[in-house]
Amino acid sequence: MVPLTDDVDYDAGERFRNGPQHVQEIHTLKQKLILATQMESEYLDEIEQLKSSLDSLRKQSEANKDCVRNNEIGSGDDTLSCEMQKKIGELEEVNATLVIKLRIERDMRTELEEKLDALNDAKSKQPSEESRINAIEIESLNFQLEELKEAHANEIACLTKRLKDVLDDLDEARLQIAEINAQSNSLRGELAETKAQLEGLEMQAYSIEGKRGNSLFSEVTFWWICFECNQCF
Repeated sequence: MVPLTDDVDYDAGERFRNGPQHVQEIHTLKQKLILATQMESEYLDEIEQLKSSLDSLRKQSEANKDCVRNNEIGSGDDTLSCEMQKKIGELEEVNATLVIKLRIERDMRTELEEKLDALNDAKSKQPSEESRINAIEIESLNFQLEELKEAHANEIACLTKRLKDVLDDLDEARLQIAEINAQSNSLRGELAETKAQLEGLEMQAYSIEGKRGNSLFSEVTFWWICFECNQCF
């Protein structure tokens, strides 16, 4: 990045002595400042979207924790919950980076606006001298704006890709949690069914034992009666 400076090569401004051309340079600089303002607005939109995503993810994470506590799901879900917390941390880091970039963007834009105001003020006070003195500085400002635009475009592209990767991972984690919850519910159903079958078998076993006991008692009674009859004869 070319540093903003007040040191100007006066001789190099000779080719910018034409007044209309200088006015066009200032107009171009103003247009690029408008573009920088639009980029700042894009940063704000990105930050708002990240905040919304973070709020949604925090709510999802809390819901998953409640699900783990209420359903007593295994340690695998605890791991997924930890992974989601990690992803939330990554999103917060991305958000913090965007906030820093936005602050830098605002500082740069403010500095460029101050420079432009100074140039316009100089033009109003010393038209002919200002056209010659500030030509190189205007060119330098234009170059800095181009570099700023390119750097911010690349930064936004990288952050957007990183955010997409994080959200994709979170979607996959949600699917895994949903699958584990479904499996857990299925296992609970199978367990309840098995328990009911076991209780039925136990009741059947008790019934059979009861019938066997009654039959044995009847047989003993029959032989006892026969024995007493023989004693009488």
